[in-house]
Amino acid sequence: MTPSSSSRRPGPRSGRGSGPRPGSGAGSGTGTGSGSGPAAARTSRGPAPVTRGRALGALGGLLAFTLGFAVAGVAVLLDRGGSPPYLVGIALGLVGMGLIGFHYQRAVAQLPQGRLWSPAVIRALAGPLDLPAVPVLVVLYALGVVGIVGNLIIPLSHRR
Repeated sequence: MTPSSSSRRPGPRSGRGSGPRPGSGAGSGTGTGSGSGPAAARTSRGPAPVTRGRALGALGGLLAFTLGFAVAGVAVLLDRGGSPPYLVGIALGLVGMGLIGFHYQRAVAQLPQGRLWSPAVIRALAGPLDLPAVPVLVVLYALGVVGIVGNLIIPLSHRR
């Protein structure tokens, strides 16, 4: 049998020997095609639980989003739309959106089926951080209301 007709593909060359690496060869049960290991365990049992880092990133993103747009909303209420605090608030809100997008992935983490703003999802994110869910909900919803009133309702009601 020639090397090109072999059914086993060669692994990456590490410079230390040409044999298969321990745990990655045929019959070891730990290779990527064997159906075992962390990736296969995650897919066979469903998504992994929400980790502390993922919860911190997603909840921090929600806080940055709501706080940023609340700051911008207050700037609009004070007739300072377009000022540096307004622009910083909008930028903070956009950074929060990016954090949410990066850390909030339903397919990877075990999150309830619901909207990001739902109490069930926020409880699932607050749990790994040992934060009480009700105060977290109150803060996020209050900042959200300030942002909506300042950025949408007031500008639309003053339109002529």
